[in-house]
Amino acid sequence: MQHARFVFQTARPDGVPLSRLGGAPVRWTLISANNRRLGNGRESHATYQECRAAVAYLQAGLARLSSANLVDERSGRVSWVLVLDDIAVAESSRSYLRARECSYNLGRFLESVPVAEVTDGIRVVRINGRAA
Repeated sequence: MQHARFVFQTARPDGVPLSRLGGAPVRWTLISANNRRLGNGRESHATYQECRAAVAYLQAGLARLSSANLVDERSGRVSWVLVLDDIAVAESSRSYLRARECSYNLGRFLESVPVAEVTDGIRVVRINGRAA
């Protein structure tokens, strides 16, 4: 059975060979058991090890997290951000039409953090025709 998991990703623009990808920033994403993105790390990290450490920091600090909703003034869409020790550490992977949808999905993220598997390795995500 599939479980929620933290995956680590780096971006690669089209046409850039993997051999030239060294040193690209790494970000984590929390994926649900049904393969939906629940949330992302707020910051990119220089190395895979630093990114894994950021996930461990998030998991260890779960009781100290605070959240805030962000509203896009133009669209009215709502997203969430999580703050740990005065540092924004996670954000919603998308925005929502309604605040209650945003709150519901924040709850799914918070439920998954302590039990999610931390995967090994980095996934390379291609960016079609755009710079990383």
